[in-house]
Amino acid sequence: MNWLPDGKLPDEISAHPGWKRLEDQRTWYSERSAYNERCYHRIKVSQIILASSIPLFSLIELQWGRWLAAGAGAVIAVLEAVQQLNQYSRLWIEYRSMAERLKRDKYLFLAGTGPYQGLDMDARLATLAMRVEDLVSTEHERWVANVTQAVSGQPGPKPPPAGAPVLAHPDHP
Repeated sequence: MNWLPDGKLPDEISAHPGWKRLEDQRTWYSERSAYNERCYHRIKVSQIILASSIPLFSLIELQWGRWLAAGAGAVIAVLEAVQQLNQYSRLWIEYRSMAERLKRDKYLFLAGTGPYQGLDMDARLATLAMRVEDLVSTEHERWVANVTQAVSGQPGPKPPPAGAPVLAHPDHP
């Protein structure tokens, strides 16, 4: 595998739909994880700053000191509601986990080890495509089950066996 050190993949790999899908999904999950992490941290830092300012606001002896303290408490509640509604912390972790699983498969493929060991390039690429789709399909079904449960209060459908058709995440390509 003398093509790895310079970072240049052979065209037969980089042009393969399985490789393109892997890179597309890995990038999407990584970017969405980073976005959700940033949102979560911004909300939590804002809450910490506001919560620590309430005692200071309450020391202001003018009428507006009480209004500032009350306003800070209200903003904290709204920020927590937004965090709970959008599930930034949960999505950050789930998307990071998926990006890492996809990255792991990428490196197993490149090293020709694990499920790719002993396979010729066509079989390795086919195996890669199937494994990527299995990972993504499983995650999509988990998302559908979570949304169904959140909306209805009832348990969502169980994920189908690997390889079965699934509904796509509306925010996901």
